[in-house]
Amino acid sequence: MKARDIMTSNAVVLDRNQSVRDALRIVAAHRLHDLPVVDEAGRIVGMLSTFDLLRQALPSYIVSGDLKDVAFAPDLSTVYERLEEMGKRPVSEVMTTDFERVSPETTVLEAATLLFRRGHRTHNAAVVDGEGRLVGVIGLWDILKQMDSLRDLPYGGGAR
Repeated sequence: MKARDIMTSNAVVLDRNQSVRDALRIVAAHRLHDLPVVDEAGRIVGMLSTFDLLRQALPSYIVSGDLKDVAFAPDLSTVYERLEEMGKRPVSEVMTTDFERVSPETTVLEAATLLFRRGHRTHNAAVVDGEGRLVGVIGLWDILKQMDSLRDLPYGGGAR
């Protein structure tokens, strides 16, 4: 099975010039963890993840884990202020350019391996054509749905 077989081909995308505020609205409306960011030609230039947004909005001592007791942390107003300030910036300033890319011909197992190497930072890989244009997104959810559809097959690992 290949990435093209299970990818989401009509992925929600962001333009690199959109504001972070717009991106947050899209993330909330669609309940997405990662959004591909594309240029005018549809080439993927980055990925905006909720992990990266929160990492930038939260105080560094919380992100690093240095604060042993959160009772000493300031309230969320600091986070809201940082998000408000970030909201004015273009997505290109806060997106990551270090993300997984796969081709439509990448096997599902290869894609899963790439995503698990990333740990909890991302849930999706961009599926790109030979020119770097986004053709879809494959995520852990896509892989899990595929595994669930195989469970009733004799070799699918379903309940016996």
